[in-house]
Amino acid sequence: MTAKRFFVNSSEIKFPWAQLKGAEHHHLAHVLRKKTGEKIIVFDEKGRLYQAEIIEIGKNKTSIRLLTRESPPVREVIINLGLGILKAKNMDLVIQKATEWGVARIFPLLTQRTVVKMSEGGEKKIKRWRQIAVEAAKQSGQVLLPQIEKPVNLDQFIQECSGAEKLFLSETKGKILWQALEELAATFSSSSSSSSSSSSSSSSSSSSSSSQKEIILAVGPEGGWTEEEQNYMINHGFEAVSLGPYILRAETAALAGVAIVAHYFMGKS
Repeated sequence: MTAKRFFVNSSEIKFPWAQLKGAEHHHLAHVLRKKTGEKIIVFDEKGRLYQAEIIEIGKNKTSIRLLTRESPPVREVIINLGLGILKAKNMDLVIQKATEWGVARIFPLLTQRTVVKMSEGGEKKIKRWRQIAVEAAKQSGQVLLPQIEKPVNLDQFIQECSGAEKLFLSETKGKILWQALEELAATFSSSSSSSSSSSSSSSSSSSSSSSQKEIILAVGPEGGWTEEEQNYMINHGFEAVSLGPYILRAETAALAGVAIVAHYFMGKS
């Protein structure tokens, strides 16, 4: 399954025809050495999954015919990650694993203790992170790619957080993360029940949209949050949460936090 999955940008799709270009074409033609007539699985950045047949393998592109099309799965809980920018390998690792867990948006954060320099808006790094997300999705069977935003400072990030339940990992304060999630789950359940009873005559699409839940989880960089940053987030509606008594590396904390949140809500309606 892993070897047969390919990513295709929706701009290259004119259903039922599509083209694989660049790294995807190279992987199909020169690494896997696929042949005309073989069946493959492709997905696009919108989370749609396709069964496809290889029609022609050219020098710079592969032409395919899409045989079936599946709508993207619905996220029961939208998880967004605000991540203090880490050193290259650690940042790559967190983006890879956050993609596997189905994180919807990743905000690289420029914090007071961020040591990584971002030149010219970080376009090269963003392009690299997005490619890492694609590869992680192909490997894991995930079809929902995260939207990786341009790096922002804490103030800009907070402006993007309206409408979501907001948590940040802290080394010095806050309740255990799973306790906070239990409280959020109760809030979501109460909100869903209220929404369901008040909108019984509404269409199913609007009901689904209104009941969708969203969580922001913010994680600091290698040096952690400053006390000033923590107080600033608390004053803007964030709740401090903890992973326990140990001092974890930033990438460990980010991976554990995402995994706990994603797994807690997995399969919950």
